[in-house]
Amino acid sequence: MDRGYVRTSIGEIHYRSGGQGRPIVLLPPTGRSSLVYTDLMEHLSTGYHVVGLDPPGIGPSAALPSAASVKDISRWLGEALVALHLSDITLYGLHGGNKLATALAISGIVQVKQLVIAGLSHSIVPDPLLRRRLFMAHGYEELSDATRKDKANILKEWIRKYAELSSLWLDKAVLETITSSEAEGKRLATLIDHLQGQASKADFISATLTYAFEDDLKLLTIPTLFLEIITPGEEEHVGPQGPKLQQIVKTSSWQVLHEPDISRHTLEHRAIDIGNAISTFVE
Repeated sequence: MDRGYVRTSIGEIHYRSGGQGRPIVLLPPTGRSSLVYTDLMEHLSTGYHVVGLDPPGIGPSAALPSAASVKDISRWLGEALVALHLSDITLYGLHGGNKLATALAISGIVQVKQLVIAGLSHSIVPDPLLRRRLFMAHGYEELSDATRKDKANILKEWIRKYAELSSLWLDKAVLETITSSEAEGKRLATLIDHLQGQASKADFISATLTYAFEDDLKLLTIPTLFLEIITPGEEEHVGPQGPKLQQIVKTSSWQVLHEPDISRHTLEHRAIDIGNAISTFVE
C-alpha cells in the first residue's frame, strides 16, 4: 500500500491506498488506524482502488479537538477525500467508523454511491438512549466533561488505558502465534497503533454517543449494507438489529457475521470474508 498525507482545515490526514478501479474508502473502528485494514486492503486492491483514512486523533493524522463532533470529524474526512480527488465512492465503516461513514454519506461533501455499516449489534442500535446504555454496560464510563475533569476519574481512565494495553501485550492468542521476528514486528505495530489512538479515544467515544445516528439513518437513500457482527452475548443481551435498521433505511440489505465472545472484534482475521461481502455488494 502507498501512504501519504492530505491537508484539511483541521490539519494533515494520513491515508493508505492501493489498487485501481472503482474507489472503496475504509474508515477504522474507534481507537485504530487504517493499519487494521492491511489484509482487507490487499484483498480488495486486486479489483478496486481502495483507500484507508485515519480520522483526526488516530494514527499519524492531526490531533482531535476535545469538543469535536461526529459531524466535524466526517467533514474533515470529506475534505481529505476531495483533496484525493475521490467521488462516487463505496464507503465502509466499522464500529465508531460506521457513525463517521453515515454522517459523511449524507453530508454531500463527496458523492457516496454505496454505504456499508458494520459493527457488533450494540454498535448499530439506532436508538441513541439505548445505544448509550449498552455502551456503558460494555465498560465505558459516563464521558461528560464534568466527570472527565475530576482528578479521580482521570486517574481511573489512565489505569484503564494501561490495563487495556497490557492485555494486548500479553494476549494468549498472540503469545501462541508470535513465532518469528516478522510476527513480533506486526504485533508491535499494532500496539503502537493502539497507543497513538489512546489520547483521543475517550473524546471520540463521547462524540459517537451524542451523535444522532437514527436521525441520519432516516436520511439515507443510497444502497446500504448492514453488516452485523453477532456473538452469543450480543444475541442474548441486545438482539439482532438488522430487521429494525431495514425498516429505517428502505434501500438497505442485511448480512450477519457470527463471531465468538471475545474482547475485540476488528475482523482482521476475516479479511477475505469482509472483502467478498463488500465486493459482492458493490457489484
